[in-house]
Amino acid sequence: GGGANVTLNNAGTFRKSAGTGTSNFSGAIFNNTGTVEVQSGTLSLGLGGTHTGSFSISSGKTLNFSVEGHSVGEGATFTGSGTFTVTGGGVNFTGTTNGASISSATTFNFSGGTLSGSGKLTVNGTMNWTSSGYISTSSITISSGANLNITGSSNKSFRFGRINNNGTTTWTGTGNLYCGAYAVFDNLSGATFDVQNDGTVYYDNGGGDPLTFNNAGTFKKSTGTGTTTLSGIIFNNTGTIQIDLGTVNISGTFNNFSSNTLTNGTYNIFGTLKFNDANILTNNATIILDGASAQILNNSGNVNALANFATNGSSGNFTLKNGRDFSTNASTFTNNGTLDLGTNIFSGIGNFTNASGSSLLIGSADGITSSGSSGNIQSSGTRTFSTGANYTYKGTSAQVTGNGLPSTVNNLTINNSGDVTLSNDVTINGTLTLSNGDLSLNGKTCNLGASANLSETSGNTVKGTTGKITTTRTFNAGDLSAGVNIAGLGAKITTTTGLGETVIERTHNQATGGSNNGINRIFKISPTTNSGLNATLEIYYDESEIGSISESNLRLFKSSDGSNGSWTLMNGTVDTDNNKVTLSGIDGFSYWTLGDGNNPLPVELTSFTASISENNVILNWQTATEVNNYAFDVERASTSLSTQSSNWQKIGFVKGNGNSNSPKHYSFIDQNPIGGKLKYRLKQIDSDGSFSYSNEIVVDVNIPKVFVLEQNYPNPFNPTTTITFTLEQDGLTTLKIYDLLGREVKTLVNEELKAGQIHRVNFDGSGLASGVYFYKLESKNKSMIKKFVLMK
Repeated sequence: GGGANVTLNNAGTFRKSAGTGTSNFSGAIFNNTGTVEVQSGTLSLGLGGTHTGSFSISSGKTLNFSVEGHSVGEGATFTGSGTFTVTGGGVNFTGTTNGASISSATTFNFSGGTLSGSGKLTVNGTMNWTSSGYISTSSITISSGANLNITGSSNKSFRFGRINNNGTTTWTGTGNLYCGAYAVFDNLSGATFDVQNDGTVYYDNGGGDPLTFNNAGTFKKSTGTGTTTLSGIIFNNTGTIQIDLGTVNISGTFNNFSSNTLTNGTYNIFGTLKFNDANILTNNATIILDGASAQILNNSGNVNALANFATNGSSGNFTLKNGRDFSTNASTFTNNGTLDLGTNIFSGIGNFTNASGSSLLIGSADGITSSGSSGNIQSSGTRTFSTGANYTYKGTSAQVTGNGLPSTVNNLTINNSGDVTLSNDVTINGTLTLSNGDLSLNGKTCNLGASANLSETSGNTVKGTTGKITTTRTFNAGDLSAGVNIAGLGAKITTTTGLGETVIERTHNQATGGSNNGINRIFKISPTTNSGLNATLEIYYDESEIGSISESNLRLFKSSDGSNGSWTLMNGTVDTDNNKVTLSGIDGFSYWTLGDGNNPLPVELTSFTASISENNVILNWQTATEVNNYAFDVERASTSLSTQSSNWQKIGFVKGNGNSNSPKHYSFIDQNPIGGKLKYRLKQIDSDGSFSYSNEIVVDVNIPKVFVLEQNYPNPFNPTTTITFTLEQDGLTTLKIYDLLGREVKTLVNEELKAGQIHRVNFDGSGLASGVYFYKLESKNKSMIKKFVLMK
């Protein structure tokens, strides 16, 4: 009855544990330095109080401040997954060190009254601002991951103080936002301010400086096809302005624009950006025009602010995307920064210059051209592409570099999964980078300058069966002692010897020799000093180059001139984890490649026969070529025994000829053959221990009948010759002709024949081309092969 208000001081625990309705403290001042727990219904504190303790609000429950007089001080916390509401009166935040905080699980609804004070509030959850009352708190921080939702139909007032947004602020509804003097909104790095309406931010002209909006994060308009106007405020952008729909009109002070120059920040425009000032002649920011309707307008007459765009500065980035072609009326356009054109056209009535140190990103299938109406650049005047600039091809389908690519560039980058083809020879003084897709040489030469480097990634390489990539370097004694992958070409050389001027060429055709095929990579290494090197060579490869060769079988091959058939197996050690083969002790360099060091039967056996003489079995065989042939083991088995490999016995050893491109003859006499029918075979052994078996031949020691295929006569012949043979047993006999690829070209005999007779067959090669052929006799599980030459 007119007395003083009741004061409740809570230093312990005050709990609302039951009752689903509202417990209303409308006649009591409630001071909390302890703990308040809202476990049921709503607790409404209606007469204010001072709070430095904690408020814990359970899920689905509410704590309400409804009248003037609440002072929230240092250390006050609002926790739990319930709701804290301010529906009327005023809340004064006074803690200036860390202030008060609202947890990440708690929802804060500011639907009435005001928020003020010289203290701080940190929101770690969600704050919904629907009140038409004002905010003038010194500092409100929206933490990373937290949300500030400005919504509803009423106008909002940000009268004073600072809002620090580290999370996401979303502005919806139809209400406008009025800002007072000295108010500051900081949209910090990593944060988003998302405009989802066509509202207006006004300065309320209350004296002093207007609102300052500092954008270091992303300010975007994602919804609303109309215009969002920032009227009378100061806007600073070091982050990103992104306009997905509609128009953003910065009609106040735009500090990023002065003297016809746009500076700092990113402008990602799908819709329209407008500002108050003259046109943009120089860009030192990042402008992205995304889509055919993307534009930047000058508020003075709504004219194209880029109509006379003349200079993309050294810190400028100008990007066209998704069908947004561009044209300028400037007499000369100069790119000193980065110009990223995608597949779009950049044109103009004047000259175009891509200056030294700049970067041009090219997406057109035609690349860049020196004139005409193809390629990315289609300016009407002179087109100048600097030799000191950087060029990136980043299309999504096959591209050519185009005749506009200068003969010398700084950096060249391939970033196109559809691959890029060189149109002309080019010298690179910086780095050739293949980050996505291949560079096809197309018969051209790619020269890496004195300090240039090749950087390839897995599956993305320089390729082409014609053309080469090359470099020339000078190495003094000791320069290569630690090993150098020269220019990144994939040939690492280690030696203490000074090589002097050294030329390295890499081509990508496939070497062949004997029965081995190489990978799609060949090196020609030509040092001035090329003997006594005692060098180690590491050849790197990409798995896309090895074809059907088993990676574990890769070995080094060497040739004096790189011609097919001239390659000698040098062995080496393969490292499949690091995609390289290493060989040490190299005296000198020439042509090098990788091939299959374990290819079946690397020795080309042209005949293998057996005959009986005075109870001895005489074996004779001949090779046409040999690669890495260490020796032959002669093995024997009886046909009366099992045919399993364990029944074969080694009965002799014959040294091989190593490497040879000419025929070699071998023989062995089995002086102690066992009786009956015997089988013989040759085990051909490489010097690295790998081996393969010849065909098997059978000898009947007890019967004076022999299986013999004689050399044809005459040989060479044109066009007929005679082939003579005898059989060991009666039976079905075939005599067939094969070409060098093993394809059957003719059957001469396919019938039952008698043993103990001389059989002669005439062969007419009139229908065949000149060349080397093989004839093979088979009868009763026995076969012989000989080679003859048709010479027309």
